[in-house]
Amino acid sequence: MIVLLIIISIAAATDILTFKVKNIIIIFGIISGYYFQFVDYGMKGVLNATAGIVSSILCLWLLFCFHALGAGDIKLLSVVGCFVGPLLALECILYAILIGGVMSLGKMLYEGNLVQRYQYLFQYLRNAVRNRCCEPYQDGTHQKKEYGIHFSMAVLISVVICWEGIC
Repeated sequence: MIVLLIIISIAAATDILTFKVKNIIIIFGIISGYYFQFVDYGMKGVLNATAGIVSSILCLWLLFCFHALGAGDIKLLSVVGCFVGPLLALECILYAILIGGVMSLGKMLYEGNLVQRYQYLFQYLRNAVRNRCCEPYQDGTHQKKEYGIHFSMAVLISVVICWEGIC
């Protein structure tokens, strides 16, 4: 698990500096996850790692389609799934989403645009219901650096919480 924390920490640092999670980090993480699963559990571990990757992607696919999460975030959570398997991966995803929500709320309060962002959310939901169609959730007037958060930090915190058994 220490290797996973190091990989997620490097990914978070890279995300903070470049707003991207580098694929080389993801590839190293997936290879490492498979290695540790195989060493610890043999072929059952390989299947567990694969199930962790697939469950992470399936669970987060809709958020990716709405541009609520980037591909790097999903790949990073797939690394988590590769290390810990599907059940703990889903727990980490739940915590990461909750932590990301708190981070987003804090950012909106800090920037003073909470009311504006919620107005956009309600307009988006109204249009989705009225048109029976969902478009990617973004208003097009801001760049990711302006309105996004570093979700990799939420992933890091969620892994620590799950590892420590805090919740």
